[in-house]
Amino acid sequence: MTNLISLNIFTDFCSTWWLWWILPFILGCTLGVVVMKKWKSMYHELTQETRVGRNKLKDSEQRLEELIKEQKDLKGQLAIQRGKIRELETKLLGK
Repeated sequence: MTNLISLNIFTDFCSTWWLWWILPFILGCTLGVVVMKKWKSMYHELTQETRVGRNKLKDSEQRLEELIKEQKDLKGQLAIQRGKIRELETKLLGK
């Protein structure tokens, strides 16, 4: 019996002012919009960070390729110079 009385009070209170039924919907929609804006801004920030990170990675990979090519060139030059040193040593020791 007490449950029915408390439920009747709630229904009577809500029927006296129609906004009590619409207010939760309006608050829910407002909260949804606020949360979606927050998540959207976070998404855009993270997308921008990802874009910047990918660009940095791409630049680093290009720089690495350049350094590998330069290293190969230097190793080739070193091998040539070592060959010249051996030739000069054999000429020097051969005299």
